[in-house]
Amino acid sequence: MKLRLSVQHLAAAVTHTVRAVSTRPVVPVMAGILVTTADDGLHLAASDYEVYATDRVHAEIADDGRILVPGRLLADICARLPKGADVDLEANDTRLTLTCRRSRFELPLLPVDEYPQLPGLPPAVATVHGEAWAEAVAQVAFAASTEEALPALTGVHVTLDSDELTMVATNRYRIGHRRVTVQPAPAPAPAPAGKGGGRKKAGANAAGGVEALIPAKTFGDLARAYDTDRPLTLHHGGELWGWSSCGSSFMTRLISAEFPKTVAMIPNTDGTISAPAAELTAAVQRVALVALANAPVRLTLDQGLLRIEAGVGDDAHGCDAIEVTATGDLADGYSIAFNPAFLGDGIKACAASEVVLHVGDPHKPAVLTAHTGADDQDIAEQPYRYVVMPVRLSGS
Repeated sequence: MKLRLSVQHLAAAVTHTVRAVSTRPVVPVMAGILVTTADDGLHLAASDYEVYATDRVHAEIADDGRILVPGRLLADICARLPKGADVDLEANDTRLTLTCRRSRFELPLLPVDEYPQLPGLPPAVATVHGEAWAEAVAQVAFAASTEEALPALTGVHVTLDSDELTMVATNRYRIGHRRVTVQPAPAPAPAPAGKGGGRKKAGANAAGGVEALIPAKTFGDLARAYDTDRPLTLHHGGELWGWSSCGSSFMTRLISAEFPKTVAMIPNTDGTISAPAAELTAAVQRVALVALANAPVRLTLDQGLLRIEAGVGDDAHGCDAIEVTATGDLADGYSIAFNPAFLGDGIKACAASEVVLHVGDPHKPAVLTAHTGADDQDIAEQPYRYVVMPVRLSGS
């Protein structure tokens, strides 16, 4: 193998691909990035058996080849090369020589014949704008659980019905729920009679749409990677979910578990409390300084103000208040308490200058949405909903 390409392009491709290289590979060859020349450029691929990454970059290829390079070492080297330069790669059977201006590195190669065959990208199911996708995922993925003992709650549940994709995540104490408009991929041609026609495909829901449970950590990491102004194609098939854009792709194995019916957890509410997001966040953060071990903060309506308090008994006590607008059957003295971190996460995720807290029974879940206009009270019409469980205070 012998070729030349831009350091910037090589570094970007290696950075993307190395995401699929495990820090503790089960076998030595899985520490490598597979580098292959082809008519359309240089191809890179990597996997840890759970996730799969590929990328393609333009290169001036003098001699073809296929090698397996230590992935994390290659990524570290590429990150420190001058971005405006070109880099020459030349490999024989045992070593790769990388030359960039006066810098020269020789890397031992891994046995490429021992590297497993990686699966292909599943069929495309939809296309969405990269920035819109990243924004939507950021509103949901953080709400998933990190408890491996509850695998169903460590994922983001995705359903696709026509041009609407819905993402949901929960850790039992909060729910992030987001709808995104997408461009559905053309439907595949129906299978001929006697060739499997009519058989339900894996991952299809009862209505024939797409349904998948994707690991939340992978979901969040990849959203940031594809946060661009370019279109992003979503792929699904069998036990895999994938993303692709401009020559790069990433796939992950799905979580094999049943996700809870979260729609039933979105409550009916009696009224709303509208507040400036920045002021509410600042007040909660100030008062939470005295909330030991993430003790709750109490929100109480008081003549056009929302009083925010924390601390009881002989502990430190904090209090603040902001102006709000209350609607519905919420009288002065109405009070509800929340974990301050969960409340703050929800306010931030709404990504709005003003948020609306939909509340009812102070012992039942509340819903946070962005303030969008006259339809604020209709929770079902909101593209983003954050459901948070209140904290029952002693004596209440």
